[in-house]
Amino acid sequence: PEMDLSHVYTLKLESALSPSMFNFKIPDIKIKSEGPFQHIETTFNPIRKNIPQEQVTRASFTAVAVIVLSMVLAANHATLVPVFAQVYHSVVNRNNGDMSSSSSSGDTSGMEYIDDVHKSGISRRGKSRKR
Repeated sequence: PEMDLSHVYTLKLESALSPSMFNFKIPDIKIKSEGPFQHIETTFNPIRKNIPQEQVTRASFTAVAVIVLSMVLAANHATLVPVFAQVYHSVVNRNNGDMSSSSSSGDTSGMEYIDDVHKSGISRRGKSRKR
């Protein structure tokens, strides 16, 4: 008696193309195996979508603005980190109603700290300037 080795398989393809950039359909392919090898051909015809130029330009300007802001923050991190930490602690202390203990320990508010940094002569790189 001969064994029935035929099986039916469904082949589902995937694409790395972005659906927002291309229109395409990926068909499911049903295959009935009739032996150890079978050649199958399928069609895949993606069509590029037309994207308005103003949308691309707006996204480009946004990306440039984010990059420039990141570079400015990175260049001034030595000065900005203590300022942000001080402002954060001021906000937390105000929310907790704990302003009396912060003023007795010598802490200043965020704006006073910024003035102190400018008066002390700390440069952008966090080093003291010689006067």
